[in-house]
Amino acid sequence: MNGLSAGISDDLRLFLAEMTELVEILEDGLLRLEKSHDPDVVAETFRAAHTLKGSSATIGFTDMAQVTHAMEDLLDCWRGGLAANPDQFSLLFEGLDWLNDVKQRLEEGGECPPAGDLVERLRNGASSKGESPEPALELAAGSPAAATRLDDPWPAGLQAEIEASVSKGYRAYRVRASIDPSAVMPSVRAFQFRSTIEDLGRVLWSSPSVEDIEQDDVGSEIDLLVLTDIDRDEIAGATRNVAEISSVEVVPIQVHGKSTPARQKGGGHVLGSSVRLDVEVLDTLMNLIGELIVDRTRLVQVTGGIRQVDDLEELEKNLGGISTRIARISTQLQEGIMRARLVPLQNLVRKYPRMVRDLASASGKEINFIIEGEQTELDRSVIEAIDDPLIHILRNSLDHGIEPPEDREKAGKPRMGTVRLSATHQENQVVIVIEDDGKGMDPDSLRASAVRKGLITDESARRLSDEQAVDLIFLPGFSTKAVVSEVSGRGVGMDVVNTNLKRINGTIEVKTKMGRGTKFTLRLPLTLAIVQALLVSAADNVYAIPLSMVSEAVDIEPDKVHTVRGRPVIRVRDKVYPLVDLNSLFFPSGKESQMRYAVITVDYGAPIAIAVDSLLGQQEIVVKNLGKFFGTIGGISGATILGDGDLALIVDVTRMIQAQQSEDALELCDEAAS
Repeated sequence: MNGLSAGISDDLRLFLAEMTELVEILEDGLLRLEKSHDPDVVAETFRAAHTLKGSSATIGFTDMAQVTHAMEDLLDCWRGGLAANPDQFSLLFEGLDWLNDVKQRLEEGGECPPAGDLVERLRNGASSKGESPEPALELAAGSPAAATRLDDPWPAGLQAEIEASVSKGYRAYRVRASIDPSAVMPSVRAFQFRSTIEDLGRVLWSSPSVEDIEQDDVGSEIDLLVLTDIDRDEIAGATRNVAEISSVEVVPIQVHGKSTPARQKGGGHVLGSSVRLDVEVLDTLMNLIGELIVDRTRLVQVTGGIRQVDDLEELEKNLGGISTRIARISTQLQEGIMRARLVPLQNLVRKYPRMVRDLASASGKEINFIIEGEQTELDRSVIEAIDDPLIHILRNSLDHGIEPPEDREKAGKPRMGTVRLSATHQENQVVIVIEDDGKGMDPDSLRASAVRKGLITDESARRLSDEQAVDLIFLPGFSTKAVVSEVSGRGVGMDVVNTNLKRINGTIEVKTKMGRGTKFTLRLPLTLAIVQALLVSAADNVYAIPLSMVSEAVDIEPDKVHTVRGRPVIRVRDKVYPLVDLNSLFFPSGKESQMRYAVITVDYGAPIAIAVDSLLGQQEIVVKNLGKFFGTIGGISGATILGDGDLALIVDVTRMIQAQQSEDALELCDEAAS
């Protein structure tokens, strides 16, 4: 986990990693259950609370164990088929907020804060169990305990709960285990056995009870009534790992003479706030390293015997073969490492439904939030970089886009608005789309707001097309909100989105239609460590321009270059671009470049033309930071080492564009175009 205090122990580090995953399951489950009751989701959410309760108790966080135990009890009511109410959801979400606060404090090296009256309020929320009719239940005929009536050892009130669960496809079993008479701590074995069964399903009743086990009041046998979705053989197999248990008996229970059917299991929950490696990936990397070592040894042998080699053709053949194999291995290693760094988008977006829920509740709006393509994978560094931009866009969609329910009804729309976040792979990029069915954006209002805030002149506003007017939302300080709210209106956000995306060589475009909604499309690189670049030279210096920021490269024809107000611009077909001499930008007093070619940047608001001497071709480059010694250099985002050992500076196209995005630069191009 990132951001953990260096002083925390390994045990706490592992606990926090597990806690993060379990809290995410809890939150995801509650959000889904708030929309519709699903027994599978209830069971999954309950297991998460149960596991976190045990883990927190083991590591000594008593308050956390009590809170999760109380949450578990409340969820237990829902497992019995009782309907949830809004107050219970509010209590459980409050418990989640407390757990997240605890996690953050522990990550920062703090202590677990007290729970206050939260435990008591959660218990009160679970206090009402309700009543249901009691159908007749009996043990399966032919079982060793068939003569025992079910309602003799078990409370009669559980019969209705079993009936309701069995009708939904669950199985009911009586599980009895004998504890070895020679066991030194039978209560520990009883606790371990019960915990094993709890991981497989829901324990409705046990003898001895949990309280008896905790007080060491345990005999030679433990007897359980359990609801689960697995078969008896799997239960019996799971209990074999519990030490000092001499025998286990799993007896299926019938309801009205009908056996309880097996329930189809759902898919597994993808977990992890850190990168998880498949063993197959590790094996592949290890094999490739082995091959590389073999070729390294072979290379040493060949180069060591160069002086004794008379046949240059044989030497060339040997070196060529080694070079080919190393090239192949290095490519496969690169692919393997990139695979290892890939993280599903789900790890990031799983927290957004809660955020959307809370914002919708605070603003009185009804939102149907849909996430698609959450298994799409990106490099971890990209995932971390896009969190804030996605949050900003979602908040703006909720605050600016989706109308209040009453306004939607007047416009002939459903009361509930829809916000959809989808992700897909397209070639070497990941495309994330956030769209809503709200009111859309009015280009005239955007122009007026920009003029009112002094961001552009009235004359410039009139010259903007509707598409250009929409891009005004990315100007620093732009906002259409008359009143500042907790969500937006301060004139910050979308400019930050644009800047942050460009820093990782990502792009964003906006499409909107009045009364229909708005669509944001983000195009992101798969990784930041290795990128495709266009290598160029300017005045004997080599530069790398990220290919994702390149639209095209053209010859610079003298009759296409003009000077407006002392600044050069170039006309390419029907468009005019500011012309920037790449070498003069970084070395004003150095050698002037010949400016034979112009690299046109991608058109997202204010493209420019970068003048260079020659185009050296496309190449995959490894991005390296300049380091503390050089610090931050405007217009340079890093460096890469070329095949001949020389250094090439990586051009920060975003900063170059920003330098040309002033109103004056826009007017220069307008004048030249006219």
